[in-house]
Amino acid sequence: MKRILAVLLTAALLVSAMAITTFAATDVEFSAKGAEGKPGDTVEVKVYLDKNPGTWACKFETHFNERYFTLLSVDNGDVFTDGEFVKSLLTKRGKYEYYAEGHDADVNNYNTGLILTLTFEINADAPAGEHDISLYFPDDGYGWFFDGASLMGEVVHYTVSAKNDATVKVGKADGAAVDTDEV
Repeated sequence: MKRILAVLLTAALLVSAMAITTFAATDVEFSAKGAEGKPGDTVEVKVYLDKNPGTWACKFETHFNERYFTLLSVDNGDVFTDGEFVKSLLTKRGKYEYYAEGHDADVNNYNTGLILTLTFEINADAPAGEHDISLYFPDDGYGWFFDGASLMGEVVHYTVSAKNDATVKVGKADGAAVDTDEV
């Protein structure tokens, strides 16, 4: 009987600890604003950090169809300073990785707003239609969005979500077929 009671009490404590951890975390929320153009046009896709409970580091990816878009450049926004932003190489792999971290390990960044601007050229053979530029958070953001003070003690990870991904609406070029794709 004592063994059963001990197991039940241990299970109850574990469930309580998980509930406190789950409910103590505050979401980090992103959104993205798409663009519109025709093949050959240059368009900007803007990524926003809408909710920030205080983070020290930030990492996410943007995925796009490299057959339809060529990533020309990226510009850091206003959330992290240019000195905190680590500019990744532009590749033709269909993704771009954003990474930034604060200079002081125990100081959180609470800024919200524009975090990244991606400039794309719509390729000549891009079909007309709506094409996604998706936000992706490695490991659901776990390990990349956390309270800076947690580096000095208990780690507090946040859940991460995107309210919406961006869509680039490509107008029909002469002889182009209408198509949609999901990345």
